[in-house]
Amino acid sequence: MNQTKNNNNSSYFQFIILWIVIIVAGQSKSLLFVPILIGVIIIWYNKFVNDPVWAFMFALTIFYNIGNYLTKKSFGLFNVFQVRDLFLILAFLAGTHVYLKKLPRVWSSNIGKNIVVLLMLFTFYQIFISAFLLHEQSVKSLVKEIVAQRWRFFGVFIIFPAYKIFLYDPKLVVNIIVRFTIFILGIYFFSLFSGINLIDISISERFSGTGMIRKGIRNYGFMQNTIIFMVVVIWLRKFEGKRMFLVAGIGMLITTLLTLTRYTNFTTFTSIIISVIMISFLGYKLKVGHLYTKLIGVIIVMITIMVLFFPNLITNLYETYYFTWLEITGEVAKGTTQSRSEIEYVNVMPVIEKNPFFGVGFTDYMLGREEGGDDFGFSDIPLFANIAIYGFFGLALYYSVYFLVLKLIFQFLKTVRRYGIYYFNSYSMLLFITYSVSIINTIIFKTFNISSDLSLRSGRIYHGIMLAIILSSVTKYQFELTKELNRKSKNNMFNV
Repeated sequence: MNQTKNNNNSSYFQFIILWIVIIVAGQSKSLLFVPILIGVIIIWYNKFVNDPVWAFMFALTIFYNIGNYLTKKSFGLFNVFQVRDLFLILAFLAGTHVYLKKLPRVWSSNIGKNIVVLLMLFTFYQIFISAFLLHEQSVKSLVKEIVAQRWRFFGVFIIFPAYKIFLYDPKLVVNIIVRFTIFILGIYFFSLFSGINLIDISISERFSGTGMIRKGIRNYGFMQNTIIFMVVVIWLRKFEGKRMFLVAGIGMLITTLLTLTRYTNFTTFTSIIISVIMISFLGYKLKVGHLYTKLIGVIIVMITIMVLFFPNLITNLYETYYFTWLEITGEVAKGTTQSRSEIEYVNVMPVIEKNPFFGVGFTDYMLGREEGGDDFGFSDIPLFANIAIYGFFGLALYYSVYFLVLKLIFQFLKTVRRYGIYYFNSYSMLLFITYSVSIINTIIFKTFNISSDLSLRSGRIYHGIMLAIILSSVTKYQFELTKELNRKSKNNMFNV
């Protein structure tokens, strides 16, 4: 057992060291550092041979660009093929490992097949309607657009390798997320207190003239999942290294609060509430005393940290929401976010009116290319921006995937409640609850943000990961449940 633990710690250490090598070497825009990149890929391949989950998570972590270290020109590569493209390809390749070949494919179930078909139809719509027919482009122009929008068109198909990876070893996936989050948070807090910027920190004033400073990490990637991880671990005492879950969750929660982002902080707490409701619905026998002791302990630790290290945070949070209330009641002028949303709404409505059914497609204006960007405009209201681009027909096709997934979530919760949570792999359950909560929370409290993954170039990769986690969790539970029911059936047969 100790040997296994040492091997795991060694794998996590290698993960961090290789990540540091890529990040440090990637600061250069010179081809002279490409040999280092090749060396890391060789090491990655050697790890891939024995551990496809490690290989997948490492490639995905580099692609996510957590901390915003890598640029389009890192290692002297070109915009048409960035270092992040390379690691996205490696993430896809990780799903081809021989260990995974005997596992079911994502389309093996009817629900998985329907989701894959809808994803393909929407990609077809993106390419041939939004990028081609609406602009009568030449084949050459279409190819250029496909290259420019490659993540947006094809990123969602990360669902294929990710489904098998999460089915194969969800425990390793979770442990990598937790340990890497602690590592990044350590860099972040060190940078805050030392003044040595080891990570790209976003710093700005919350409201003009108030002196309230908001701080945050650029590109969280999968780090925010650790908040719900912490909630589940507090509730269900089934996980090794529980203290690490608490450290990652508390650290990430404080990091989120430091951003002073009203909507994000609000929806973070609503997601915690939804996760507690979901766990209760699953029928886990709650020991109230244990729960209250843990919750009170977490609250005391958080308050102590905030008082000692961020003495202005509690006051700033109070003033942020008090100022918001004054905006709502009209006692003060509207904040920049609300004003920006209203301006964006006025600008986008004439675009929607041009072609409400199919949208206007990928125009330079809607993609923000006129300002040198590559994400859709109207960031505060992505729903309206996506209606303008894809039209009501395109979004109806896109939302049908959400409808199927939401239906699956509720049906699956009923199944688990009926047959018991005990057949549910703890780590699959952790991932399932986290991403199901994200979907439900978005639909209820972030209605205008449901299609936000369409607005960002890398958003559909997250969409594919989310779908893979939910579908693989359902498959894993069904497999364990069927095995147990068959065993009981055989025992009953011999007892007759």
